[in-house]
Amino acid sequence: ISSDKLSQNTVISLTEDKNKNLWIGTFGGGLIRYDYRKNESQHFFSDPLNKNSLGDNDVLSLCTDRSGIIWAGSHLGAGVTKIQINNAKFNLVKHNPSKQNSLNDNVVWAIYKDKQNKLWIGTYKGGINKYDLTANKFSFIRKSATDKSISSNHIRCIKEDNFGNLWVGTYDGGLNIINKYSNEISVYKSNPNEPNSIGSNQVQDILVESDSVYWIG
Repeated sequence: ISSDKLSQNTVISLTEDKNKNLWIGTFGGGLIRYDYRKNESQHFFSDPLNKNSLGDNDVLSLCTDRSGIIWAGSHLGAGVTKIQINNAKFNLVKHNPSKQNSLNDNVVWAIYKDKQNKLWIGTYKGGINKYDLTANKFSFIRKSATDKSISSNHIRCIKEDNFGNLWVGTYDGGLNIINKYSNEISVYKSNPNEPNSIGSNQVQDILVESDSVYWIG
């Protein structure tokens, strides 16, 4: 994609919609919908005076759910923007102090849709928010004093393997593997005395290549 099609050259996130258009999240340049067949792009920006606009121009994460809705995670406390692509309607999903089951952190680094069409939202300080789209409620997986919790509340990436486990990369707590059905959590951290440990406790991305091959960056 040529630079004239981008509002900002720093690309942070990508997703594809049901019409095979590419959505590009930038750092500071809002959101771009790119039709590669026509080589045309449409830009969406945050407008504080317009409630039907993107929540923030820093789009850290993007995800398309089964119904075709796109979810965009923000950087500067705008939570998640829910985007209905057919009519370009934007709705904000944010932390609400008066609601116990609302999003618990408005900085969102990762959004992943699992095979059951549940959204798993990785935040800056709130750990993992599991969003039940049908019930419109959140539940949470956070770091606690017990050994059975996740290792950090700063989540950078979430992926799912073929066995229903979530692979969760953190900013400072290594890799967490969560069994969605038993809620069992395994934590893997870098250890200089163990040559077979992961290389760093900062995990930015994960690629599931097969049932037995995983790439961790």
